[in-house]
Amino acid sequence: MRHHFYLGGLLLIVICYHLIAAEITAPKMEIIDTEQGRATSFPQGITIIDKETKITGTNALFWERDNVAEIFQVLIETPQFKITAETARYFFDEKRTMLKKTVRVESETLLIVTENLTLNNLANIVYSESDIFIREKIHNIEATGKNAQYNFKEQIAIIDIQPRLKIIGNSEDDAVVIQSRKMFLKNREAQFYALESVYAYSANTILQCESLIFYLNGDSGLARGNPKVIDNQNDAQGEVIKFFFGEDTSSAKNLSLNTVQIINSAVANYYSEDGKVEVWGKIFSIHYQAGKPYMIRIQSDNSSVVSGKYIFKEEI
Repeated sequence: MRHHFYLGGLLLIVICYHLIAAEITAPKMEIIDTEQGRATSFPQGITIIDKETKITGTNALFWERDNVAEIFQVLIETPQFKITAETARYFFDEKRTMLKKTVRVESETLLIVTENLTLNNLANIVYSESDIFIREKIHNIEATGKNAQYNFKEQIAIIDIQPRLKIIGNSEDDAVVIQSRKMFLKNREAQFYALESVYAYSANTILQCESLIFYLNGDSGLARGNPKVIDNQNDAQGEVIKFFFGEDTSSAKNLSLNTVQIINSAVANYYSEDGKVEVWGKIFSIHYQAGKPYMIRIQSDNSSVVSGKYIFKEEI
């Protein structure tokens, strides 16, 4: 059922469908025939207000039979975020919007860019099967992949296909890149998870494991599932690997790997000034300067062969 009202030269249309109401305001309307059937055209712009969602566009078509509007050069505004796109289809009864071409979603803490996006207006969830770019603004991290969604109520992002995350410093040399088969970003808790075949690397260090959690506020992480650290010809592994980032005072870079700690059943192969050394013990702490390992501390237990402090060979 549709009602028309004229207010100050603007046409106000109240659409009621199974007790779900929305308001449309527009300067002009026309009834036209399209391939999808008879539609109402809004050639001079449109504004749709549906509960907390406001949708505006430069022009639009509305099919009353299907309760669907197609909107061009669209802007969607909610209390949590804004979305812009070239085109959108809004399904009034489902409270669902399908957006296409240069889609940008932005909130105070997040930016999402993709070519195709579906918005569940009631749940405040966006979803895309296309290539997607996500930037978390507070901690300066970027994620890419496909088959991704972000829940604005829970502040959780999930990337299921080809996920790749970059933690950015002042330059590309500072960046830490993480790849895996699946990724979660819990924005509210400032935690990032990578699962299955995890591969993380910086300029000089590679970390391999099956599960990884990174605490964004603490600049630290935890790797499990056969974790292994490799730098140049050096490598170390154990049951659990903790890693810590800190300021690199030797340069202008503000993000640098500071310490890697291998816990329980730790085994290392590395080059020192005395040549190649193989050691094992309870806890290894590998310390870094300017992104390169310079010292290893080994905490011994009854099964250790060597313990103490060792200096890496600078040139391999």
